[in-house]
Amino acid sequence: MAYLTAFVDAPRPISHMAQEFTFRDMTYFNDQRASIEYRILTMAGDEDKRQGMGKAQNVQGPCRLAALIYINMVFRELQPRAAIHTTLTSYLRAELMQMNLVSCSGNLGAVLLWILFVGGAVAVEEPIRSWFVSTLTLVCSQLELRSWHDTKGSLRRYLWSERIWEQRCKKLWFDVLDEQRDQLPY
Repeated sequence: MAYLTAFVDAPRPISHMAQEFTFRDMTYFNDQRASIEYRILTMAGDEDKRQGMGKAQNVQGPCRLAALIYINMVFRELQPRAAIHTTLTSYLRAELMQMNLVSCSGNLGAVLLWILFVGGAVAVEEPIRSWFVSTLTLVCSQLELRSWHDTKGSLRRYLWSERIWEQRCKKLWFDVLDEQRDQLPY
C-alpha cells in the first residue's frame, strides 16, 4: 500500500504520451488495489486468538478496518461523510471497545495511535467522533505525545499520505488538545 500511496501522491505530467502511460499505470494500480483489498477482506478474523494474544493485543481486526478506511480515503478519495466510512468507523469503534486500551504501550500503542487517527479523521457522526477524540486523548497521554510534530512523526511510521491525512489528522489533534485542556482541574 505504501507503493500505491506514493503512486497516487506523485505529480503527473499532462502530455499525450504521459496520458497513455498513465492509463497503463492506472490499470496496474487498480489491479494492485483490488488485490490488497481482497487480502484484507479474506484474512482470518481470529488469527490473533489462534496465536494466543489477549484482547488487549488483538489489533488485527482494527488494523484491517483502518486499512480499508485508508484505501477508501487515499485510493478512491471518498469523502469522510461517505456511508462506507460511517459503517467502518462504527465497526472500528466496536472492535476497539473490546480491547483494554490502557495496557497498550510501545509498538502496540503506536499502531493503536495510527488506527485511532485514521478512524477519527473520517468519523463525522456523533457520538462516534467524540469517542475517537476521547480515546485519542487517553492514548496520546499514555504515549506522552505533546506536539503535533511528534504525533505526526509516529503516524508517518505507518501508512501516510500527506495530501489526504495532514489537515484531517491535525484538526483531530487540536480536538484532542481541547479535550485535554477541558480535563485540567481549575
